[in-house]
Amino acid sequence: MPNSPHSGSLVDRYNRVRNFKPETFWLIKVTHVHDDIRVNFNWNRVYLFDRAVVTIIFEQCLDVKTAKVTKMQKKPTSKWRPLPLDNR
Repeated sequence: MPNSPHSGSLVDRYNRVRNFKPETFWLIKVTHVHDDIRVNFNWNRVYLFDRAVVTIIFEQCLDVKTAKVTKMQKKPTSKWRPLPLDNR
């Protein structure tokens, strides 16, 4: 079977799926309510993978006098394994 650039990418993808290691992540949801209008704030990256950064952001939220932390939740979740290639 001849080698082609496509077969190399298939092997790379297979190796990424096979060698996948789940990574712990955090998610901070920030909502502001004023005059019955709710605004949700989101980070571009959505998930945060550095616990120190999450701790700093969380502590800043606690320190702000006009903000209130209403809930903190911990769930066992991890990053999903990459999907194998499909023939669509």
